[in-house]
Amino acid sequence: MKTTKLLLFYLIFCFSDIYAQTTPGGVGDLSGNSILKLWITSQSSNVNASEAQIDTLYDLSGASNHLVVDRATTRPLLKFDRLNGYPSINFSSTNYYLHDVVKDNSFSNDEATLIAVVSRKSQGTIVSVASEGINDEFLLLSGNAYHHSSSHVFTSLSHDCITSDELSPFCILTGVFGKSPTDLNFFYNQVASTQSIQKSGSPVDYNQVNRVVTIGNRQQLLQVECFNGELVELIGYNKKLTETERTLVFDYLSKKYILPSSCGILPTANKIIEATPTLSIYPNPYDALFTINLPNQFRFNISICDMLGHKVFEQKNIYEQIIVDSNNFPKGIYLIKATSNEISLTSKIIKK
Repeated sequence: MKTTKLLLFYLIFCFSDIYAQTTPGGVGDLSGNSILKLWITSQSSNVNASEAQIDTLYDLSGASNHLVVDRATTRPLLKFDRLNGYPSINFSSTNYYLHDVVKDNSFSNDEATLIAVVSRKSQGTIVSVASEGINDEFLLLSGNAYHHSSSHVFTSLSHDCITSDELSPFCILTGVFGKSPTDLNFFYNQVASTQSIQKSGSPVDYNQVNRVVTIGNRQQLLQVECFNGELVELIGYNKKLTETERTLVFDYLSKKYILPSSCGILPTANKIIEATPTLSIYPNPYDALFTINLPNQFRFNISICDMLGHKVFEQKNIYEQIIVDSNNFPKGIYLIKATSNEISLTSKIIKK
């Protein structure tokens, strides 16, 4: 126990510059007694090497909902530099999972908000917060939010953007769960679902009961509900966040990971392009010079910003290719944006 506490203190100390904001968007506090009950990031694991197996994810919320793995064969992997320079937790097998050790009153309320930054093509269960098995379960899947009363008794809500987004490799998914089965909302980035709530059986209101947190393999029902994808950050509150509170948390995540607020859908006019345009940048990482190859359908204005949003380079009316001399750029990660009248493209580059 003493070793665990020392390691947790060390992790929080090491990441103090990253978490200059006390809590995600300033919503809640770290006392363990506030509405913030779960705050897991890919940097709060017990390992710091790419492809390393994770057996512990430390909860930064103060509520001590640290997640562990029981067996070496079910440990997810840490993957470096997956989203804006941040690593991800890779669940590449349906057997991978992490869970809370003790069922307690952290999420004993009859409402909750669960927010996850995940790869858009993820499949299955991101996080389950349930009493016994799947009873009284707050459930966030990669494509749905579920209000579970018991086995095969639930309401669920899907989202248009899950299948229509054509640009974003990662996204922010938010499930907001009220007491009643139909008090259920699901957000893709900042966009609310317009789908109808689906029902199975006769769902009942949530109870105020102790619950346990599980990421990944719930070992319940269908294997396709097990998580297969990448998780970067997970935040949980034991209440329905207001629109203002949700916006604060979303702004924190979108700025940190440079994620859009919409579905990232290409305008209809651009559907005539045979393939989704991309920026080809090489070498990456680079030392001094690098080349940007542009889609040859358009002329682009190019801007390059550092991670603080400061513009370090700009050039207009570029066609097909540009070579950038960046000897005066400090080492770090930069965001490249290419904009034309028809389309806007972004990419990242790293200076060694």
